[in-house]
Amino acid sequence: SGSVVPIWGPLEKVLERHEASLSRSDRAMRAVRAELEGGERLIGIRYPAHLLGEVRRRLEDAALSDGTLGMLALSTDVPTPVNSKCVQKMLRAKKTLLDFYRNGNAAPVESSSAP
Repeated sequence: SGSVVPIWGPLEKVLERHEASLSRSDRAMRAVRAELEGGERLIGIRYPAHLLGEVRRRLEDAALSDGTLGMLALSTDVPTPVNSKCVQKMLRAKKTLLDFYRNGNAAPVESSSAP
């Protein structure tokens, strides 16, 4: 996330400019953590892909004006396919203690009637 901090302002400005056409989740920048198959961990931000061209132009214009264009290195990674097992696990309803009793796995609990 440290490499994102210097460009946070331009990222937010582009989102604000297009906020009427974005969903609520696309309007919010969120930090995202990912662990690769080799165990390497990455941290980035979730951002609408169709706005990256405008962000790039804004950053290039800013770099030209302050003379830091040579230091500007932006890249966009192609999304990797989603693992279908992970999707199935994510969409599965969470089990609770009540589910154990609803399925008839245990004897019903009788309530005591105290006078």
